[in-house]
Amino acid sequence: IIAAIVAVICALGVYIIVIMSGFKILDANIDKIISTTESTLIYAQEEGKDKDGKEKPATEISKIYRGENRESVNIKDVPERLKQAFIATEDRRFNEHSGVDLRAIGRAIFTDIIHMSYVEGGSTITQQLAKNVFLSSEKTAFRKGTEMSIAFALDERFTKDEILEKYLNRIFFGS
Repeated sequence: IIAAIVAVICALGVYIIVIMSGFKILDANIDKIISTTESTLIYAQEEGKDKDGKEKPATEISKIYRGENRESVNIKDVPERLKQAFIATEDRRFNEHSGVDLRAIGRAIFTDIIHMSYVEGGSTITQQLAKNVFLSSEKTAFRKGTEMSIAFALDERFTKDEILEKYLNRIFFGS
């Protein structure tokens, strides 16, 4: 019984340390999650008026970008079907968990053990956002633990809509 009590206390201690480290990483790097690198648009303004007597509109003449050609979109401007499609594909229980879906991770571990290979992932949208913003893509237990701790912190600090907006504005959709 004493060993069980000590084990539970140790597990709770590790859990608290993991959660606190996620908040520490998020707080130290908050600028990475708040801002995204967007393209700079250059406009030319024609002088004069159009046929209706209104000022002629500015015309986009060029884009300057570093690395990626990106324009952020507010979640309110994303069609509901697109949001539903990403949630259905990437994280069916997105609105039910706290950044980490333990059931999905258990299922992924079970499937990987049966196939004796990395076949299935258990990452949530929040975990993918944490990995894309704060971490590398290396496959280690330490990176996965850090990703989970950041995901808990993200879920605590941001609404589900804010997390989905940040995720959709970060992921690569191709050229």
